[in-house]
Amino acid sequence: MQVKLERRFSDGIYALVSYTLSKTSGSASDNTQRDALTWSGAQGVISPFERERNDTISLQDTPHVLSAAFVYELPFGQGKKYANEGGAVNAIVGGWQLSTIFRYSSALPMFFRASGTACNIPGQFRAACIPAIIDPSAVFAQDKGDFDPAKGPLLNINAFEPISAFNFYQGRGNRIEESVRGFAYRNQDLTLVKNTKLPGNTNLQIRIEAFNLWNWHNFSANGSANNGIAAFDTDLASPDFGTWNKTVTDPRSIQLAARFEF
Repeated sequence: MQVKLERRFSDGIYALVSYTLSKTSGSASDNTQRDALTWSGAQGVISPFERERNDTISLQDTPHVLSAAFVYELPFGQGKKYANEGGAVNAIVGGWQLSTIFRYSSALPMFFRASGTACNIPGQFRAACIPAIIDPSAVFAQDKGDFDPAKGPLLNINAFEPISAFNFYQGRGNRIEESVRGFAYRNQDLTLVKNTKLPGNTNLQIRIEAFNLWNWHNFSANGSANNGIAAFDTDLASPDFGTWNKTVTDPRSIQLAARFEF
């Protein structure tokens, strides 16, 4: 479902809000498993002999996405409500515009594997070791709403099938866990623009832009909303299972720019 609300108000005000509700699932059947690296990958199928286990939620499943944009031409300067004058007054207080963009998207699902020597299954079976969750209430070692990397891992390894179980046994877990998700993504940018009309149909534009206005920190692999789960180690065979790998979205950035238009 997609919903969009758009309105142009009087006095130079514009607003746009869009919302998407969705569910994405698949079987990863387009993956032919031509090399071993894809057997236990998030997109690779579990085994050609267990096709029924491959139908699950997609790794890109994002149930909720909300975006909002707002533009406001400040009511100062020639032709506006306040300081309706030309000349120097208009050159100083006129031509200002404030705009902002906000985005929120819900957390992506996680997937778990047991790799390396912990997965003792002959390669001919083309099977990944996928541990099942045995205690859903204990998956998170910390409250996501108050997560502190200095206090230890986010995930609790004791909530899963033990590593010692994977001896000619591939586990009962789902290829991707719909019920276990990482962190939601949020961001807001703000721009203040000043346009000054100059002689000869020329214009001087000054821009002040703030990216990640509130300095929100989203745990993410490459600074985008679509890679939040890769910020944590989800391999049960790793000594760093459940820990944050120190990747996070970019901090607040403020820049000043000028452009001459002719």
